[in-house]
Amino acid sequence: MVAEGAAQLCRSLCQLCLTDQNRLDDLCNLGFAVLEKCRNNENALQSEKEKSSLRHALERKDDSLLQDFLVCFEHCRTAEVVTLLARILMEYINPSSEESKQRLQLIAKMNGVSYLAKSLRFQLQLYDGSEIMDSSLASLIKVSMLVGGVDGRMYIKVRFGGLLALAANAVATRRIQCTELLEFLTFVCHSGKNAALLSKNEKFLLFIKSTFQDYANENMGTIRHCAELLYLMSKPKSTRQILVSEGIVQSVMDLFQAFFAKKEETAWTVCMAALGTVRLLTSTMAGRQTLVECNGLEIFREAVKFYNEQEEPNRNCSFLYHAMSSLCLRCLPMCRLPVDSMQHPVSVELPVKRTTYTPADILSDSEEELSIAAGFLTDTDDEVMAQKSASEGPPACVKLFQSEIHWYRFLCRELEFGTGENSESPDHDSLEAEKMLYGVVEVNDTIRKRLPQRRRNSLSEVAGLRFSNQKKDEGGIRKAFYLSLCRRASLDSRPRPGPVWYNWMEYVFQAVSTHSVYQFITVAFPDYHGLYPNLSRQRLKFYPNTLLEKLEPLIDRVEVQTPPAKVVYDLDALLKEPRPEVPPHLLLSDDIMRLGKSDAHTTSLKFESRFESGNLRKAIQVGAYEYDLILTPDTNQINEYFHTFYFQVSNMVSNVPYTFNIINCVKTRSLYNSGMQPVLFSVTEAVLGRPGWVRSGRSCVYYRNFYAREKTVARSKAPQTITSYYTASFTLQFRHAYDVCYFAYHYPYTYTMMKTHLLKLSQLLSCVSDVHFRIDTLCRSIAGNPVILITVTNAASRSVLEERDVIVLSSRVHPGESNSSWMLHGLLNYLVSPQPRACLARSLFIFKIIPMLNVDGVVNGNHRCSLAGEDLNRQWVRPDKQLFPSVYHTKNLISYLKHIGKAPLVYCDFHGHSRKKNVFAYGNNPNLSWYSADRKSQHQFEFYQLPEILDDISPGFHLKYCAFDVRKNKEGSARVAVWRDTGISRAYTVEASYAGFDRGPYEGYQVTTKDLIEMGEKFIDALVILKDDIKHGNVAARKFELGSKN
Repeated sequence: MVAEGAAQLCRSLCQLCLTDQNRLDDLCNLGFAVLEKCRNNENALQSEKEKSSLRHALERKDDSLLQDFLVCFEHCRTAEVVTLLARILMEYINPSSEESKQRLQLIAKMNGVSYLAKSLRFQLQLYDGSEIMDSSLASLIKVSMLVGGVDGRMYIKVRFGGLLALAANAVATRRIQCTELLEFLTFVCHSGKNAALLSKNEKFLLFIKSTFQDYANENMGTIRHCAELLYLMSKPKSTRQILVSEGIVQSVMDLFQAFFAKKEETAWTVCMAALGTVRLLTSTMAGRQTLVECNGLEIFREAVKFYNEQEEPNRNCSFLYHAMSSLCLRCLPMCRLPVDSMQHPVSVELPVKRTTYTPADILSDSEEELSIAAGFLTDTDDEVMAQKSASEGPPACVKLFQSEIHWYRFLCRELEFGTGENSESPDHDSLEAEKMLYGVVEVNDTIRKRLPQRRRNSLSEVAGLRFSNQKKDEGGIRKAFYLSLCRRASLDSRPRPGPVWYNWMEYVFQAVSTHSVYQFITVAFPDYHGLYPNLSRQRLKFYPNTLLEKLEPLIDRVEVQTPPAKVVYDLDALLKEPRPEVPPHLLLSDDIMRLGKSDAHTTSLKFESRFESGNLRKAIQVGAYEYDLILTPDTNQINEYFHTFYFQVSNMVSNVPYTFNIINCVKTRSLYNSGMQPVLFSVTEAVLGRPGWVRSGRSCVYYRNFYAREKTVARSKAPQTITSYYTASFTLQFRHAYDVCYFAYHYPYTYTMMKTHLLKLSQLLSCVSDVHFRIDTLCRSIAGNPVILITVTNAASRSVLEERDVIVLSSRVHPGESNSSWMLHGLLNYLVSPQPRACLARSLFIFKIIPMLNVDGVVNGNHRCSLAGEDLNRQWVRPDKQLFPSVYHTKNLISYLKHIGKAPLVYCDFHGHSRKKNVFAYGNNPNLSWYSADRKSQHQFEFYQLPEILDDISPGFHLKYCAFDVRKNKEGSARVAVWRDTGISRAYTVEASYAGFDRGPYEGYQVTTKDLIEMGEKFIDALVILKDDIKHGNVAARKFELGSKN
């Protein structure tokens, strides 16, 4: 035996274990021999050689050794042997190594969780209290959690195999004193269904309550695991009422009071878990009432008084006090939001009546939490398939109507006629699209003739600040400017000057043709300043103690009688006032004329949002320098999505701290608590030669407030759940008195800005013969705004173009996600530039780009929906042609390309993300689909390639945050519907954070437009590299899969 290697000894162990388990001594000797070979301390080189040999034997595809070894867990009943098997398996996995993730994946592929779960169940049934049995359980639990971490089926096996109930009863009756078993229960209760099942176990609830009550005599590890487990059990909405009725709130409050004064790290963990449990349970009416009866308000108010920032520098401590402050607000009586109706002030009549509604996602971002599964296995959406019938499948594909093929053929006419000078004959549709952007003959003179002299002079001053006034027939200047794009491209290491993209008159002219649901009264001054604000990089700024400072004033506002609040801005009332209609060509900004002038009738701030993308509905002065703000809802909304904002402020004094509270946000979390600041544009700074948006504001905080949401808009919640709004609050001192300033959640990018940008690009490219840049109208929105389709490639004959792959890109399906437009803006500028890699991209691909899918939503300041009141990114399965025209025609265009044999190589939809940092992507891995038939499809993990390339070349992109699971509630999204209908494996959603970065060279900084533009440029570079990889047969490295240290 000594002469045999570790691999041969392991093979002998498996053979003996499967044939004759009665030879216990021989089994133990073989097991110890394998471990001794792998842990030879006297000869480290020989030990590594034996380990390598064993791992090679276990991983050989033509060898069944690993499968046999895993089967041994199921067949073996002896604790000593099971312990040895678990230790050998841990030796093989070697969790600290970089290869551990691949080994865990291999074990999971061989159904390792099933064998381990059965073995653990047998060991619990045979438990006799011996030391060897405790050791067996500890070893088996450790390896089971490692494998279960990459295989979502672990949750099913534990529940349906009876292991969950068996383990819970063993702990509840104290038959097994094993903290590892509590740790295992905590692990499997990350599944909501397991947590809900455990919550119904009365014995286990009594065990937790008795543990908390007798905490002085309990092990600290046991208390910590019980507190964490109870928090997970409180997460499912269906269990909260049960836990409240069992008196858990009082038990948790007693535990919190007992551990709050302790300084140990474990005590902080227990307190945070206790506060998390109370927070979840008080989302029900009964839980909130119980907390009030337990004197929760007094307990937490007294606790926060002990906070001292100098004595408590620990950031975890700040989180603890923030949680206590939030719970204090939970104890306050609920109030009604000070607005008459939660519907949009203007009712928009739809082309057809809606018959179905899309329910709101539980999490309202483009995607949900990151997947915890590895990149090869089953559903990660908590074993949905276990509950579904085998016959249930994904939605059927929508057929392309024959009558519409001619329209999509026209939009792809370069594939039939080429792009030479004489190859295309313009028709009515082409001329209409060109007229939309090119009809600017003598625009400067036309507007100037209609302007009063005073305003004309003021605007002339603005024109001199930054903008060029070249006439459109100056081809030489345009060509020189186009060539300068090469110097500005991202591959150039020299500083890039800020380009002058358009003058203000070009913007005003484009604004004339923009249709909104109500009449705008002004043009936002920041929009005059082009598309490259000169932004300096700013660090993420954390204010963890802000809510603590606000707590007492907030409580006083409810408990103390205060004078009636003063409404200083009311959009509803303003829209009802009779007002003379302003001709569109006179819609200009008068901000400069108002600089330095105070309003003699009031000392309050003045607000305005009646401009493109503005969405402030009401402003209420609640203090001398404090204002509560209410955002405008989406038009015709079914579900609430309040989050982003854009409004104007004036009549301020300088060097006084003003506080703004946006009190009707609905997201449960926000990056304001993670260092993000809103952006500010000062007109005075622009006049002084420093135009641009800057991150500004201090004491930024986001918290649940005491304003109740209407039941009609919260119908997706449980009946007993209390739903309230959230407040986004920040404080700012204005630098200049009586300035005119604009606040926004993120750098705005309006529909008119996009049109003006495309106009300028068209003018610049008119002198470049080798770049084919064409603008078509894909369709028109409900309000009549053109949805633009851009075609970009290098000019070539039909035969050459037929050899090129097609890339389809889209953006801005959610109006509030302006960061997606900035990425596509950078991508487009780079793509048409003379940069070598951009030229190569144009020679390899034909780009079809829809830069703004939801134009009506952008124009009217919607957060997430179109004028139809629905989330367009949930309508891709069967989009209604009249209600969702942009989605309907984009999907059909992609289907047409597949129909003619030109299915896109890549489809990508650009988005913004409000809860995570960095830039990342979502893709479609069939092995991670909720639908079992998808997991049988053949692939080479090609969907990993593009994200892996972006991770290598883009400093802002990070693979760790990517996800590739296909969830059932995402079937209506662009990436899933396009993948399912057309079979495009490289269909993605690219998400950019609103806040900033926590990894890479930009770590600790807030995102700027330069970062987003750079991301767009890198996307083009990544496509070129992808094409080269495909040409040379390179496959994905699969760096994404769980365990990656990227």
